[in-house]
Amino acid sequence: MSLLSRLFKPAWQHDSASRRLAAVQESQEPALLEALPALATTDPHPRVRRAALQRLGDLGLWGDRSRHDADPELRDDARRQYVNGLIGADTELLPVAERLLRVEESVEVLEAVAARARQMALRRLALERSQRPGLLADCALSDPDAELRLWLVGRIDTEAALRRIADQSRTRDKRVHRLAREKLEALRLADGDRAVAEQRAQAICTELETLIHALPADGLQRIAAIEERWRTLPQAQDPDWQRRHDGLVETARAALNAHERALQAAAAAARQTEQAAEAEPAQTAAEASVVEEPPAAEVPVEPEDPRTVALDASLAEARRQLAENPELDLSPWTQQLETLAADSEPPAALSELQRQLNQLHRLQERHRRERLEAEAMALLPPLRAAVEGQQATAARQQLERLEQLREALGGLPRSIRAEVSALRGEARKLLDWQRWSNNEIRRRLCDEAAALPAAGLHPDAMATRVRELQDEWKRLDLIEEIDPKAPYRGLARRFHALIQQALKPARPFFEKRKELRRERTEALSQQTGELEQQLGRIGHDRRALIALRRSLGDSLRQLDDVDPRQRRELGQRLRADLTLVDAQLQAQADQVELAKRKLLAELRRDLAASAPEQRPDRAKQAQQQWKTLGIGDRRRDQQQWIELRELVDPIFLDVEAARAQERAETDARQAQLREIHQRIEVALQDDNASPQSLQQLADACRAELAELAPLERTAEQRSDRLLQQLQTRQEQAEQRQRLASFSALATRAARLDRLEQAWIRGDGLDREALAELIEPALTDATLQSALRQRHDRLLALVGDGDEAQMATVLQALEEQHRLAEALLLECEFHTGIDSPSEARQARMDLQVQKLAQRMSGGAAAGGAAEAARLWAAWFSIGPMEAATRQALAERFNRCRGGLEAQISG
Repeated sequence: MSLLSRLFKPAWQHDSASRRLAAVQESQEPALLEALPALATTDPHPRVRRAALQRLGDLGLWGDRSRHDADPELRDDARRQYVNGLIGADTELLPVAERLLRVEESVEVLEAVAARARQMALRRLALERSQRPGLLADCALSDPDAELRLWLVGRIDTEAALRRIADQSRTRDKRVHRLAREKLEALRLADGDRAVAEQRAQAICTELETLIHALPADGLQRIAAIEERWRTLPQAQDPDWQRRHDGLVETARAALNAHERALQAAAAAARQTEQAAEAEPAQTAAEASVVEEPPAAEVPVEPEDPRTVALDASLAEARRQLAENPELDLSPWTQQLETLAADSEPPAALSELQRQLNQLHRLQERHRRERLEAEAMALLPPLRAAVEGQQATAARQQLERLEQLREALGGLPRSIRAEVSALRGEARKLLDWQRWSNNEIRRRLCDEAAALPAAGLHPDAMATRVRELQDEWKRLDLIEEIDPKAPYRGLARRFHALIQQALKPARPFFEKRKELRRERTEALSQQTGELEQQLGRIGHDRRALIALRRSLGDSLRQLDDVDPRQRRELGQRLRADLTLVDAQLQAQADQVELAKRKLLAELRRDLAASAPEQRPDRAKQAQQQWKTLGIGDRRRDQQQWIELRELVDPIFLDVEAARAQERAETDARQAQLREIHQRIEVALQDDNASPQSLQQLADACRAELAELAPLERTAEQRSDRLLQQLQTRQEQAEQRQRLASFSALATRAARLDRLEQAWIRGDGLDREALAELIEPALTDATLQSALRQRHDRLLALVGDGDEAQMATVLQALEEQHRLAEALLLECEFHTGIDSPSEARQARMDLQVQKLAQRMSGGAAAGGAAEAARLWAAWFSIGPMEAATRQALAERFNRCRGGLEAQISG
């Protein structure tokens, strides 16, 4: 990935979670839309994942995140969205919701969908996968779909749940109540409950007695079903119960057969009567013309009267239209006849014309009766279905329509009167049950309304609850078709009084809120006016326009707090202002786009004409100009920004490559400098480094630093400081090496003392040990020379053998003693140590000699050099007798500390 691609990557790939969130919420780029599913599952921040999920609105993705997302809050939110999506799924989302629900394993999700889903198919699918009896019972009582309630009752096989459903559905759903009761009784029968069996037998006998009195059209089929149920009862084996049942069955069949024969006889008589009436020769001319009167039998109209000729033709046209439209209005022809009858000289054919008009009226009346009778007979099946299905509202509507038809016909057809009477009785029972059930609900609503004042509800919650109770009351009135404008009586009067009593404590709150809304309305209206004034002054300042638009949006959101009567007007006013602001924003965006297009064109021209080394400055200048042009439409700005990057990115890439090479060279020099410093620091920490190695390292580092020059000030200072420390360490090493040489001289001289004393005592000379004192040589040549002088002197005294002449030895011992005395005086003088009393005169002579030497201009030896000379001279003296050496050594030891201090200093 290039540097610019890292710097200018899309907003939804930004390192900042807030930038990614804004991009996911607002951006319309196709690449983002394709990346939304990945962002919803893999983005590290839960807010970005939630925004991606909300924008996608995918039920399956919500469900996946509710189970697998790492953030607990997002999982809970995803579960809520997933459940709400399943519950509120419409027809388009139904297949997707069903597919998700078939693989859903969460009991909570299944139960929520089963209880609250809008689609019946989803509720049934969730209930099929649910096994909890309590949920099945709740849905069997509360589900809005009647068939689903019956299906649920069919699934339940526990006595407690069936008893609960039977008890609570008695006033809600007769079919559910009946099915639950039948299943409950079947369970009890299977358990051998005699009381239930007797109740079932008694119910069957009562049903047979009802059939005997009602005589329904499907009576024989119902008797067959009753006998089938009877055979499953244990009472079928009881002679008394069996005798009663058989008697009722025979009576019912006989009554039904007799009723059927009576109906057939009545129908046959009616047909004979109608046929006889049609064939009656003494039938009046008008009736004969209504039945099938041939046109040739009509009395001809006087042709000489033009008024009757036109009216006769008009009546013939009316007869033709009446055959096509039985609802034809005959009043125009009636008015024409009335006009002719009111004439001073009515035409002679007026009676014939009146007869023809009366014939048309009777024909129209016959068609009307046939239509109404057909409608009445067509109402029987839906009435029967409504009664059997316990649908009180539908039954009431059918009965009311039958009553209207009965009044219009002067009585229903005889063929359906018996069945209508039986159905009316059943329907009235059903309506009575419904009325009783609705009254129970009304009493419950009254009790709930009476409990509202003590509930301590907020006034808004109180008003909402009152509205719910009133809506429920209106629903009951609508079911029973009670006129809402009718005066309140009974429970209605009590209910509305309780509602007023419940609302009474809340009225001051509503009045106060009304006053506050009035004040807020005035304030919002004034604020809107001020915003409109700002709109005229702002011009094309985009930031100000956006701030103004935000203020207008805030004002729109405050409309809930204003007077509802003025809410619409203020809303329209604010929306009009928003439209103006949007128009100005669009104009400003167009200006910015035009200016940026001009800048891009100039940049292309200048880059093509300029030298490569001038292009970076021109690109930077273009970027600065881009910032001064302002911000326009986000989408267009982004597109133009991409065009600008396509022009300047290659230039900046070249600049970046050159800078990278320069940085690489600088890094290499820095690494070499760090390596030099590290070598010096390692040498400084090495306590065993020799002065020569330190000198070589210092020379090499100075040469390498000279090649790296010039250095930064801090690096140069550090280098000088390290070299100075290295030089100091070298001097310290040289001093340690020198002190080691002086100490080595003292050590070898002590060993040589022992060899000399052994030789003086006559023990002979250990030449091998003497040779070992010389090798290896000391690093200081002066010290090695002093040791070599003493070595050679001893060998010279000894000669080739181990014995020497006594006189020579004594002379040598005396000479060395004298030299030692003189040297000790110099040591004591040099170190400031008092000499012994016997040597005071010699000390004074030495002081005078030194003073005279200094006064004569002679150079005085330095302290360290003189101390080194005295040290080497002392250890070069020998051999001496042991007592003499010991006495003189005590004097030297008093001077030794001072000499060592001067040598090391």
